[in-house]
Amino acid sequence: MQQRPQISPGDVEDNQWIDTRSQSSQFKRYQPNVAQTTYPIHTQQLIFYCLSPSVAFAKDLRLARSLIFASGTLAPLATYAGELKIPFDIQMECNHVIDLDRTFMTALSHGRNPNVKLRATYQNTDKVEFQDECGLIVLDVCQRVPYGVLCFLPSYRFLNVIISRWMASGLWQKLNEHKTVFYEEKSSANFQNTMNRFREANGTLQMDKTLTAAAKRVKAMF
Repeated sequence: MQQRPQISPGDVEDNQWIDTRSQSSQFKRYQPNVAQTTYPIHTQQLIFYCLSPSVAFAKDLRLARSLIFASGTLAPLATYAGELKIPFDIQMECNHVIDLDRTFMTALSHGRNPNVKLRATYQNTDKVEFQDECGLIVLDVCQRVPYGVLCFLPSYRFLNVIISRWMASGLWQKLNEHKTVFYEEKSSANFQNTMNRFREANGTLQMDKTLTAAAKRVKAMF
């Protein structure tokens, strides 16, 4: 049995991978039977990570006379205060602006086609059946819900995929027959232009003609 060739650290650069097949003189002769294995050349590192936000926050806390935390997503406040290691002497939690009798929340397992499961896994999002089913659900909502509709998607990749599919299938045109559709592009340079067009449409068109789609990276609209 031929031994694996010895490689010294000086023979390679950091983060380089050595293919041992090329080091064997018998490789070409026994190529069909040689396992395609690579061996990484590691450089040893010792790294410490601080996972407590209170350490980074301590400096700002010493410099400030008073601090106000205001957000719609801070609750539960006890957990937030514990992570920062500071007491919240004055706390105020407001009720939601929308009454419960005007709120409806549900999870859909499928749409019109019961054979297409609405599971947004990586494998399913690339299937046109899944993309079409999502589009038909959005179309149904736009046909029944007055005023604006806001849609959140898991990623910009999926956003671009379904827009391309909906444009090719004609579903994009049907959506625009019921709502004026806006979507947030990944480039921040185009974000302000999208917002300006959205505000202009709200000022010149009826409110029931606006559909805004947003990616899950909540910068605003998608």
